Amino acid sequence: MALSFEDFCKRLESLRVDRSGGLPKPYKPILVAAVVILIHKGKQIDRNVLLDGALRSAFQQLLDLLFPEWPLKAKPEYPFRHLENDGIWKLVPIEGASAELRAAKESHAEAWDVLRHVHCAQLDEEIFARLAADPAARTRVIQI
Repeated sequence: MALSFEDFCKRLESLRVDRSGGLPKPYKPILVAAVVILIHKGKQIDRNVLLDGALRSAFQQLLDLLFPEWPLKAKPEYPFRHLENDGIWKLVPIEGASAELRAAKESHAEAWDVLRHVHCAQLDEEIFARLAADPAARTRVIQI
C-alpha cells in the first residue's frame, strides 16, 4: 500500500531525534530537507536517493547555514540509515546483499556496517512524484 502524503508529513513531524550527549541533533530533518532541495533543483531525478557527493554537500551546506555554530562533526550516514526506522524511506541492498543488510539491521549494527550493504534509500513512489511535481508539497516538507 502506498504511503499518503499526509501520512508522510505526519512521520516527518514525529521524527525521533538523537539526544545523546544532551544536545538534540538536527541531522534527520536536515537530510530530508537536503533531498527535497535536490529534487527541487532537478538533481534528484528519481526516488532512489544515493548517499553521494551531492547529498553530502547539500546536507553540510544546510547544517552550516542553519546551525553556523554547530559544535559536533556531522555525518549524513547516520540519518541516512535511521530515516528508515522513521518510515521516511526504505534502504535498498546492493545486488546480492539482501541477507547481509537484513542481518546488520537486525543486529542493530553501526550505521557504517549497515550502509556497506546499501545501494540507496528509496522514497515511496507516490511521495517522490508529489515532491517532484508540486512546489507546495516541497515547501510543506521544508517547513516541517
